[in-house]
Amino acid sequence: MISMTKHLLSVDDLDLTELERLFTKTAQLKATDHWGEELAQKTICTVFYESSTRTRLSFELAAKRLGATAISFESKGSSVEKGESLTETVSTLQALGTNLLCLRHPSSDASQNLAKAKPWKLSLVSAGEGTREHPTQALLDAFTLYEVVGGLSKLAGKKLLIVGDITNSRVAKSNIKLLTRLGVKIRLCAPPVFLPDYLSEGSGLELETDLDLALKNIDFVLVLRPQRERGSFGQTSGEAEYAKYYQVNRKRLEAARMDLSKAFLLHPGPVNAGFELSAELIYDPCSLIERQVSNGLYLRMALMLQIILV
Repeated sequence: MISMTKHLLSVDDLDLTELERLFTKTAQLKATDHWGEELAQKTICTVFYESSTRTRLSFELAAKRLGATAISFESKGSSVEKGESLTETVSTLQALGTNLLCLRHPSSDASQNLAKAKPWKLSLVSAGEGTREHPTQALLDAFTLYEVVGGLSKLAGKKLLIVGDITNSRVAKSNIKLLTRLGVKIRLCAPPVFLPDYLSEGSGLELETDLDLALKNIDFVLVLRPQRERGSFGQTSGEAEYAKYYQVNRKRLEAARMDLSKAFLLHPGPVNAGFELSAELIYDPCSLIERQVSNGLYLRMALMLQIILV
């Protein structure tokens, strides 16, 4: 197996050689329905302090398909309600034999602080934290694009538009980090309040506040939902105005001369149908959304194998 860091807390934890091997393994797993029991006698635990559908279920199903025992921890109803710290919770899970722990947490520095708290025997994988990063989502997004273009090297020079609540999006941060390393040219489009402070001149990113202009000469579009749970619309003039000017819909894509017979539209989910993305496009031939979900399972299977069996 490849040499890989014990934890995956950021897309920066993978070099390009590791990334290529990860994608090759993901494609192999996707091409077969015989996965073996390579992780038999191993225990994978999902520890989610925030709600999730796609990420949590794909981690748990990935573990089961590889023969591992998959367990799930929820803060509600646990000793967290009695004051148990994250470090104490994870120490308990380690003592019970957990080999790999997938953490989702509202704090942006949760996994980094946890990794530094003590020498761990288990491996940590960030499943999305605060507004910092969501590395496995970016990896499955990149793998989906890799499939569409036919290889990692062919991503260089492709143009991706990210539209939506970029300020609060951990998905955007991880995708920007990862895809720019792969040579993808990234354009960002959002109301000014949704364009974060970390975007500076010289970043190599294009910024645009007019969606109709932003859609021109683009290969792929990644749509993000406004994150109401992080106060998105406490900062804007309102939801109706946002939908009017920033909803991705068929009329806008056709006006930008995008070929709707080709797959190019991504969304990490959940989709607010009829808001940031018109409902008709979710299952349109141009949509990669269901493929992203499916790829998330195989990508996380490959990731578990490469971390645990290193």
